[in-house]
Amino acid sequence: QNQESEWVILKDGNLSVFNAALDEIWRSPEKMGGSATYIDIPPQRNDEIHQRHFISQRIISVPYEDNKNLLLTIKNNDTGKRLLQRLRIFKNGMVKGLSWNEISFEENFQSRTFQGWVSDFSICDINMDGKLDLIVANPQRFGALTTKFKSRVIIAEFEK
Repeated sequence: QNQESEWVILKDGNLSVFNAALDEIWRSPEKMGGSATYIDIPPQRNDEIHQRHFISQRIISVPYEDNKNLLLTIKNNDTGKRLLQRLRIFKNGMVKGLSWNEISFEENFQSRTFQGWVSDFSICDINMDGKLDLIVANPQRFGALTTKFKSRVIIAEFEK
């Protein structure tokens, strides 16, 4: 392990790694995260437009192998490919586990793909059997042209 601190954040939909001097040293080639939760910021001047900022989900670090950590984050697939700045429509999502190899992140874990999207997740031993479980909040639309939603909580054994 190196002595220099590194920071990992979801920035503009990409997973980014920053060094102690806050220089970006790596950025994921694919979009990660994907949230339907947003805040609208009203314009400050007449020549500005409303800005919508989507809130990034959490990144969880869990112990992995050889004193490394596995970073867990969400990957929701936006049917609009994020081309529509103010709208997110997700067809499916998953949780991914990534480990840092000093050059880039490698994928070491991928949950099953959930219809709808993953709005949140956590890791714990929910049934107290001594094994970690992945808990996923999974809202989804139902019906072709409807605004009705259903949500479910899915619990699966977390196998690294």
